[in-house]
Amino acid sequence: MTPRQTLTTELERLNIEIKTMGKLAYDAVDQSLQALNRQDLDLADSVIERDQNLNQNEANVDEWAVNVIATQQPVATDLRQVLAFIKVAVDLERIGDLAVEVAKSVTHIEGQDLANEGEALEKMGQDALAMIVQALHSFRTLDVTEALELETMDNQLDQQYKQMIHTLMKHAGADQATAPQLLQLAYIARSIERIGDHCTNISEQVLFVEKGERYDLNS
Repeated sequence: MTPRQTLTTELERLNIEIKTMGKLAYDAVDQSLQALNRQDLDLADSVIERDQNLNQNEANVDEWAVNVIATQQPVATDLRQVLAFIKVAVDLERIGDLAVEVAKSVTHIEGQDLANEGEALEKMGQDALAMIVQALHSFRTLDVTEALELETMDNQLDQQYKQMIHTLMKHAGADQATAPQLLQLAYIARSIERIGDHCTNISEQVLFVEKGERYDLNS
């Protein structure tokens, strides 16, 4: 096998691991939201317990990427792609952590009625899931147009978050008895909003690989 073929094989290995991490991260968020909507404490606990899988995948990516740099000495686009794999793995692991935070809040809500706030959170969650899908697809295909679209999607999620916090504060002022539950809903909203931020981080790596420049789509 030629050095180029070896490098290509190692890059594909990293790509497959990122794809696996992407599915795990997506499933963790999706299931944490299902646990919220159904107030399913068993499902919430399952999300929390499986978080170690993503941690191991991130460690694999780090190890393999460092090995590629040390043994294959990639340059230009290849080097940027290896560095991007490391960054994306971190973001996917953190998305998994945020899914865990949602799941933990579900266990604290203890089956209370979410009313209208539940509908708004479900919309935020679905939008965050759509961002995960698009971020991963743009990274897999190195589609700059798709990557840039994540900025608009993130801005929309930010606006939903701000509106949610405004609504929760208004309700907390009107009924102090609901304050503990509303606080947990605020934590959930914040976690979902941060998932969007990590999706834009992933899309920034597309731009880094393709253009060789750093971009900030979270501004």
